Amino acid sequence: MSNRTARKRKHPQEAEREHHRVEDKLAQLEAQVEARNRQVREHPRCDPPAGQRKLHAWVERHKLTALVELPLVGDQLHRVRHDAAIARDSHHLPGVSRWGCE
Repeated sequence: MSNRTARKRKHPQEAEREHHRVEDKLAQLEAQVEARNRQVREHPRCDPPAGQRKLHAWVERHKLTALVELPLVGDQLHRVRHDAAIARDSHHLPGVSRWGCE
């Protein structure tokens, strides 16, 4: 583990900043889910599974797969937070493994 990574994981202010960063990403995801659900309601030709795939790719790109799920219920997406995983992983940097960047 690099010195910089260890500092970020152990320094309380850095850990708090990273936790806020994850919370901001989750808030951005919620806004995207709401926008997609609104679009599906207003435009009957929209394909709900296509929107689910797009948002799932966004979740993977931002390394949030262990923290949220995006099930499709009917034609609406729902965001399911895994609060235990968020609390457990709040002191770890997303995308950084023990040996460096993933």
